[in-house]
Amino acid sequence: MRTEEYHEKRQESLDRVYEFLVFNDEESFEQSQVEQLTRQDFVYMKSKKTLGKMFNATRILLNEFFQPYNENLAFLLNDNRYLWR
Repeated sequence: MRTEEYHEKRQESLDRVYEFLVFNDEESFEQSQVEQLTRQDFVYMKSKKTLGKMFNATRILLNEFFQPYNENLAFLLNDNRYLWR
């Protein structure tokens, strides 16, 4: 799951995760704990925007380093959105 998707459609994303993990009724308490954590601990902070743009050299370095992993992930998931192009 991409972070962007999670922030745009949090409940739908969590439902897909729960379905993948095959939660049952006995685990609903744990499921609600996860939902509570996401509300409290993963709040999008506007202050991130004040950091400025990433240095081009840093972007190139990161892209080169992660490219083979992203390609493998995109292939395994059959989803080119993980290629970051």
